[in-house]
Amino acid sequence: MSDASLSKAALRRRFDAFIAANTHKKASETDFRRKGSLGVGLIITHTLMSKAPMFPLNPDDFLADAGTQVKNLSGSNINKILKAHGIDKSLGTEVGRTNRGAPQHMRVYIEFLNTLQADDALDLPELMEFWLEKVREFFAAKPFELKLDPSLGLRAMVRHLMKQAEDRQRQQQGFNFAGTLAQHLIGAKLDLVLGVDPARHHGANQNDAGGRHGDFLLNDVCIHVTTAPAALLMQKCKENLSHGLRPIIVTIYSRVAVAEALAEDIEIGSRIDIFEIEQFIATNMFELSLFKPGDRRIKVGEFVARYNELIDEHETDPSLKIHFLE
Repeated sequence: MSDASLSKAALRRRFDAFIAANTHKKASETDFRRKGSLGVGLIITHTLMSKAPMFPLNPDDFLADAGTQVKNLSGSNINKILKAHGIDKSLGTEVGRTNRGAPQHMRVYIEFLNTLQADDALDLPELMEFWLEKVREFFAAKPFELKLDPSLGLRAMVRHLMKQAEDRQRQQQGFNFAGTLAQHLIGAKLDLVLGVDPARHHGANQNDAGGRHGDFLLNDVCIHVTTAPAALLMQKCKENLSHGLRPIIVTIYSRVAVAEALAEDIEIGSRIDIFEIEQFIATNMFELSLFKPGDRRIKVGEFVARYNELIDEHETDPSLKIHFLE
């Protein structure tokens, strides 16, 4: 084996150790498997490759906006780097301006780079290849799974999906997998019931964009989808009522009582409707299939297909898709 190969292998071991050391971190720290921190690794490496850096690197030199953001970190810049290396998929806009943890991710990575340089082991082109490999792994991540088990109810089917998202959320803190799943499940259900309407949908990180009254507005009905109902949501419902709208809250089973109590606290409990997501979806699956077993499987398949289309159209994480096990 050549010296170059040995050097590359050694660098790869150190890179893998760096990723592993930052894998099971709390939300306030770093996890370099997530798209936000992947973006930081890519942009810092690309920036250093484009100039002759002076070591040791000072993390403050890579900050912008009074230290709240990383210089040049944006979805468009990251996606240009990916495209230049033959990756046509997008990591999304949230790797940039909305990634509040980016400065801390950057500091941790700069410390790693300084250590490599001090050990005469730094190879930026190889590091870029390692980051691109991690991005490809991210895009190849396994989707959620749904199996239409005849021994279980449809509510259990939806609850199992939500549990998968909640489990993933605990493993990769900082991203709302459960909330994103819930929003697009409801969106897919509405499209099956009412017909596809592209204007009805938006990305999960755009909930407050454009002055929307809620996640879905259908005539005078405003639907809010949440896995964690809180006081702020109740105030939005109160504002809906003041505008002549009828708010509906769709949440997970274990949070229905919480939502009801919060609504009662501000005296709107009798003026809004609160449903659990499992029942909200399961009821329509029975109705759309006319309660026929064969048609039920078909409708659930259509429901999953529409959900996956929404993920393609509005999200950048393909692991949010659902694999329907026939």
